[in-house]
Amino acid sequence: MRKEKWSVKTMLGIGDCVYAYPIIKHYIETKDVKIITPFPELFSSLEVETSTNMDERHDVKPCYTQSRSSRKGQYEDMLDSVKLQFIPFVFGWNSGFSDEFRSKHLKEIVARLSMEGKGICIVKEPCLANMHQKNGDTSVVPDIEEMQTWINENKNRFVYISVGKGETFIHRLQGIDMDLNDQLSISDLVPLCGMAQGIATQVGHLVPIAQGLNRPLKIFYPKQIRDHRLKNLGPHKMKIPGVCNETI
Repeated sequence: MRKEKWSVKTMLGIGDCVYAYPIIKHYIETKDVKIITPFPELFSSLEVETSTNMDERHDVKPCYTQSRSSRKGQYEDMLDSVKLQFIPFVFGWNSGFSDEFRSKHLKEIVARLSMEGKGICIVKEPCLANMHQKNGDTSVVPDIEEMQTWINENKNRFVYISVGKGETFIHRLQGIDMDLNDQLSISDLVPLCGMAQGIATQVGHLVPIAQGLNRPLKIFYPKQIRDHRLKNLGPHKMKIPGVCNETI
């Protein structure tokens, strides 16, 4: 029996697309799915048609509901938006590093780990989210002193690798061992996160990537938030049943 054709459109953020991954995988079981997304590489393991034309018609769009005051987490909120019961949150990444990353960075990372006897911790330094760069809203930036203190206290456990792309930094942390900001594609960032023994970040796309890869995670939260879209941001919004959360 031929499957019904369905176009599924993701939101624009990397993390939003990662949250949508298990939902789209669920649809594929019964429908012939085309994914409309700005990050088709995130869905490469599903081996379905993709498009980056965000103006294309779509049948369904996993997103966050209007009731963001809900005590449910972001992932469960997205499930609610498409009227699905709970689906285990698993991000099925199956690609390795690019040849460019291997030649430029991987050998150095492996050598440093071998020499120092530590694990990797991926760090997202305090920065403005893309949607806040124009108006300079720094209220979603975490407590910088708390983050720096945590970095210092765990220096004996980790080699710290800072990642990000096109970020407006509020503060650059001390003690970072490798600065790979603006040097990583998503296709290299995800396997690097999978190689890590920890991920330390403000709220953003590294949170669902860490959860989807089941990596130990430390989230740093802001003290205050002006953006009404994020006013209820906190540990309850980031928590997903059945996956690794704040454990380092």
